[in-house]
Amino acid sequence: MNPVTRYGDIVAGIILIAFGIGSTVTGVTARAEVRDTLKLERITGTPDMDKQIANQPVDTGAKASCSPRACASTRLRRPTARSTARWPAT
Repeated sequence: MNPVTRYGDIVAGIILIAFGIGSTVTGVTARAEVRDTLKLERITGTPDMDKQIANQPVDTGAKASCSPRACASTRLRRPTARSTARWPAT
């Protein structure tokens, strides 16, 4: 192996490690932002929703992903049902 290839491999490895660290930091930051935003929205599950979110605040990403399915099934059962999320005026 010539020196150019050897150093190129080292540089490529360093770049990949830096990319991995950057992706991890971005993921952790996004998770915190999702939780903060969900707390600000103060969404609460209705009593007829899934056990995981019925009468409980939707404050995590997992509960938020479960919420649309539950809302959709609620709307199918009660056509007059409305979304309970309150969006701030812009």
